[in-house]
Amino acid sequence: MRMLSSVCRQGEIYRCYDDTPRGNHPVLIVSRNELNCGDNVVTVQFTSQKLDQRKNLPNCVFFPTGSQAGLSEGCVVQAESIATTPTHRLDLSDGPMGWVDGPKFDEVIAAIGDMLGAHCFRDS
Repeated sequence: MRMLSSVCRQGEIYRCYDDTPRGNHPVLIVSRNELNCGDNVVTVQFTSQKLDQRKNLPNCVFFPTGSQAGLSEGCVVQAESIATTPTHRLDLSDGPMGWVDGPKFDEVIAAIGDMLGAHCFRDS
């Protein structure tokens, strides 16, 4: 049996195009690599809206301006935006805009766990 290669990799940031009034926005791939070989990936969205209110919430992860390749302004990942995203909605043409790994990616997973009520919360 042939293994399919991943289109996207966990931790990569891509521009996502959708049919909402917001148009397009950066998303972070959170699904494991072995699950990213089909037509869909699991993502969470970045937003800069209401940044001062959201940056300290346990369901959000703050990325200050200039702290992350691929993000042009301060923003947060919103755990409650987790969704299955069709890969055809991602701009894959030039590869990822950036990537999140290490402790910062662990914060994202902890925020998702917090949003779901799991017991993997961030340390305060």
